[in-house]
Amino acid sequence: EAFRARPHLRPMELSETLGDSDVSYFEVRVRGGASVGIEVDGESSVLFESYAHIGWLSTSYGYHSDDGRFYWSDNNNAWGGEQNAEYGEPWETFHNRGDDCVIGCGFHHDTYEMFFTKNGKFQGMVDHSLVRARYRAAFALHKHGDRGEINFGSKPFLFDIEEYCYKMEDDDL
Repeated sequence: EAFRARPHLRPMELSETLGDSDVSYFEVRVRGGASVGIEVDGESSVLFESYAHIGWLSTSYGYHSDDGRFYWSDNNNAWGGEQNAEYGEPWETFHNRGDDCVIGCGFHHDTYEMFFTKNGKFQGMVDHSLVRARYRAAFALHKHGDRGEINFGSKPFLFDIEEYCYKMEDDDL
């Protein structure tokens, strides 16, 4: 089952305060298998099916738990997320062990770049140019019994997004 946030991503107040860093960030706590990422705001009702993982359909970009790869669809490739690239380690968790994984997704509104975090650790920038558009958060669970909970900042993040934004500001100097 796929889930999409209704409002589009907006820069965090913290990043706007720093000036140059227009960053959106959210985290998804997952138990089981999933994909986490972003999709173009406004396309999902027609092109984004509830069974599709992020990066398979519509204009969407996602980090997948089963193989640790980054999948994308720029809305011009064949169905099935045929476009993917090595990115990180697989992160699927297992119900019988009771462990969760927290995947974070960051998006730079000024440069259209994105990054992911895993359990609070930066995984690196994605090496792909994103379509210039408004995006919203999205995640998809792999099978019945998998669970996910999204956090836009109502709870503390595992990843230190404040430190990340400060470093981004320092790098711009």
